[in-house]
Amino acid sequence: MKNKEILETGSRDGIDREIKEEIKEIKQMLRDLLEPRINNAKYIKLVENGVPPWIAKKILDTGREVVDYIETQVRKKGGVPNSKCRIFVGDSGSGKTTSVFKLAVWYKMNKNAKVMVLSFDNYKIGAKFQSERIADLLELDFANVDMQDFKEIIPIFKNYDYILVDTPGLDKRFIVEDLEELFLVYPSVRFQWVVKATEHYSYLLKLWENIKRLPVESIFLTFTDKVKNSLPLLWLLEDEVPPVTFISTGERLPEDI
Repeated sequence: MKNKEILETGSRDGIDREIKEEIKEIKQMLRDLLEPRINNAKYIKLVENGVPPWIAKKILDTGREVVDYIETQVRKKGGVPNSKCRIFVGDSGSGKTTSVFKLAVWYKMNKNAKVMVLSFDNYKIGAKFQSERIADLLELDFANVDMQDFKEIIPIFKNYDYILVDTPGLDKRFIVEDLEELFLVYPSVRFQWVVKATEHYSYLLKLWENIKRLPVESIFLTFTDKVKNSLPLLWLLEDEVPPVTFISTGERLPEDI
C-alpha cells in the first residue's frame, strides 16, 4: 500500500510539473502575441500626441520613456563653441534680424563683449533703415554691406569679440551657393540656423537638407512662446541636426534668451 502511495504521489508531482511548464509556455505565447499590440498602441499614442513618427519608433526601440530619451539625446549632442563670426540663416519670417540683435545685446550685457552686427539684407524694403535704427538704439556697431564687400571688411574683425551677420530669407535671390562662397572667403565663419518653433518639422527637415552642407554650428530656436505642444520639436534630437544653443521666449531684449 505504501509503495502504491509513493507511486501515485510521484505521478502527481510529474503531472504538476508538466502543467506548470505548459502554463509557462502559454503565458510566453500570450506575451509574444500581445507585445506587438502593446508597442503599436504606445507608438500610436506617441504620434497622436505629436511626436514625429520616426522619433516615436526610436523611443520604442530603445525601450526608454520619453523624458529619458530626451535627456540621453541632449547629452549626446553636447555643447558647441560660440564662434566669433556667425552668419544667421533661415526662412523669411523666422526671426533672424531680431535674433541677431538679441544675441548681440546679450553678449554685450552678459559677457561685456564688443560686438559688430552686419546685414546682407538688401532685398527687403525698409530692412536697412530698420536695422540701422535698432543698432543705434542698442548702441551697437552696425554696417549694411554686400556679400562682395565682406572680404574687404574682414581685417576689422580683429577689433571685435563677436561678428553677427544677418541675412535675407533663403529664396531664389539668396541661395545656399552664395553662403558657400562666403565660407571659402572666410573659412573660420560658422552658420547659425534660425528655426521658427511653430513650423512643421517636415518643412524644416527639407530646409535642413538644403543647408546641411554648410558648417552649421547650432540652432537659434524662435517663437517658442507660441508653441502649444512641444513634442513635435523632438525632431531636433536627430543625430545629424545641430544642437540648440539659444532659445527665444518672447520679445524682450535680451531677457528672453
